[in-house]
Amino acid sequence: MAKSEHIEQTLARLPQQPGVYQYFDVDRRLLYVGKAKNLKKRVSSYFTKHHDNGKTRLLVSKIHDIQWLIAPSEADALLLENSLIKEHKPFYNIQLKDDKTYPFIVIKKERFPAFSPPANSSGTAASTLARFPASRSCTRYWTCAANSTPSAPAPSH
Repeated sequence: MAKSEHIEQTLARLPQQPGVYQYFDVDRRLLYVGKAKNLKKRVSSYFTKHHDNGKTRLLVSKIHDIQWLIAPSEADALLLENSLIKEHKPFYNIQLKDDKTYPFIVIKKERFPAFSPPANSSGTAASTLARFPASRSCTRYWTCAANSTPSAPAPSH
């Protein structure tokens, strides 16, 4: 695949760290958001491999600029990718557009805060404690937090 000089220079500057990359077209419209364990390897692969998928070939042909954000870890890159896709709704991102989200824990703002894995926290005064890219880690954290948090005293009769 032919690359512009600008893309060649951008690829040369990419770090070998985890993070999120964003592809923009000539009009500065965000086309795609992706995550990578190694930004240099992942982003460069779009321009060095043959893509059997026509949608990917079309995406690559439209890329005019690349931006990236370094993340402390692969898990952080996953969460950042999710947030950026939900915020910007890039045309070429098909996953995570439909309000799918990662599990999270809510702390209700009460005298004796309650931890809960929310089914639907809308309409309640609550704060999100954390988002988890894996539901198993959310469940473990919730169990530990719930067992170590003092609960309201039993009513006296």
